[in-house]
Amino acid sequence: MIKLRKQFLFFSILSGTIILDQWTKKLAISQLPNGDSISVFKGLFYLTYTTNKGAVFGMLKVLNPIFFIIMTFALISLLLIFLKKLRNHPGFAVLLGGIIGNLIDRIRFGYTVDFIDFRFWPVFNISDICLCTGVALLFLQMIKDKDVLTG
Repeated sequence: MIKLRKQFLFFSILSGTIILDQWTKKLAISQLPNGDSISVFKGLFYLTYTTNKGAVFGMLKVLNPIFFIIMTFALISLLLIFLKKLRNHPGFAVLLGGIIGNLIDRIRFGYTVDFIDFRFWPVFNISDICLCTGVALLFLQMIKDKDVLTG
């Protein structure tokens, strides 16, 4: 019963993450056309529609989008293999949701949709937040349970 509850929580977080990411990106596309920007907190926080054909911070944007799609599937496979003990951990659900959210964009558009803009940092999206949060949660779990990777 506990395992079933953990799996339900995992899939709820995973699907919720993906839905929130895709919904906010749809809003950005429909409400912020042509790279428009809306000031939420003047001088601090804006909503700015932009696209990212590259990887983190727009690096490697000269590469074919198919490369990023293939690498994403490879990354998901490696995570599933090496993080067996963490498969039902909420942090893994958040991380995987972030990965899948950006993967959906790359398959649909050939780039990721970004819209969260603090002006001092590259524009990003909900999936990017989930990627960072998921990694942090898993890292904390690995510190807590040092045997999590060795089995």
